[in-house]
Amino acid sequence: MLIHADCIPCILEMTISSLRKISLNEEQIQEILADVINIPALQGRKWDITSADVVESVMKRIYKKVGSNDPFYNIKMLQNEKVQELYPLLKDWIQAGDDPLHSAIYLATIGNAIDFMISADVEELKKLLNRDAESSIPEKNYKELREKLTKTDTLVYFSDNAGEIVFDKLLIETIKSIKPMDVAVVVRSEPTLNDATLKD
Repeated sequence: MLIHADCIPCILEMTISSLRKISLNEEQIQEILADVINIPALQGRKWDITSADVVESVMKRIYKKVGSNDPFYNIKMLQNEKVQELYPLLKDWIQAGDDPLHSAIYLATIGNAIDFMISADVEELKKLLNRDAESSIPEKNYKELREKLTKTDTLVYFSDNAGEIVFDKLLIETIKSIKPMDVAVVVRSEPTLNDATLKD
């Protein structure tokens, strides 16, 4: 989808939030932000570009200024460690449910809340272990997915963020416990924000 007016303040807010995560002083943040604001799309001078392309331009400028192609590495590792600590609890919670696959899908959806760019608190996820909230998964969609999983021997799974990838792991394990299959997990080939990479 092409960028639109509402994307501009959102991208700038994400930029500032990201910069505050990597231990820069205020002067460095201001210098990088001044450079980022020069991106034509963020000045409303280019509309035939996607938000993803604009964010990529933002990140390239940040990487260049800080002299690292993965300035969020330590934060990603911390996210992974925090969620990995919850792994035994989450696995037990899945297995204790009436339908482990349904529970694992629910956890994978709330796992999307783990995004340090939006200041998510991993500890808050413990409060989301709610059987009643599982009903938020549309039953029709769930049945269709479950049916398709019984008919396939190969699954391609697209991951998202560091930390969240632990929830992906739980879902993949649950799927494979129901029906053995080959699973290919797709990750970023190079560091981008807090997206999961092969190391994750």
